[in-house]
Amino acid sequence: MGNLDRITVGDVAEVYRTELLGPSGQNDLAHYETRLREGLGDEGRFGLAMEILAEAATQEVFSADARRALEKRHSKVKSDTPRQVTETLDILVHDGYLELRDDGHRFESNLVRDWWATRFRNHHRPLTMDTANN
Repeated sequence: MGNLDRITVGDVAEVYRTELLGPSGQNDLAHYETRLREGLGDEGRFGLAMEILAEAATQEVFSADARRALEKRHSKVKSDTPRQVTETLDILVHDGYLELRDDGHRFESNLVRDWWATRFRNHHRPLTMDTANN
């Protein structure tokens, strides 16, 4: 609080942006990522999880359209992609990353979503852009 008598919403927003989403927050995200990699136990499934989480964070939802685009992209390499996407989503829901809502999968935690969005916002290409261009 320093020498402040009161804290404003702007002060809280600044701490959130610089501290929680800054370098120390990104260290916490690295822990989540390591835990996820170990929990999935498979680099292919980990890659799917990272794409799903990047999409959910930057687009606010991992939609049915995004899922179809992801499955289409990965089915060129693996025939069991739909099953792997289902299993990966089940793990992400079970572990508390995402929750299923009417419009698709969304992050349960705004902080975890914002961590992923901060990391991927400048270089994640929305999955539905692939289907729009095909």
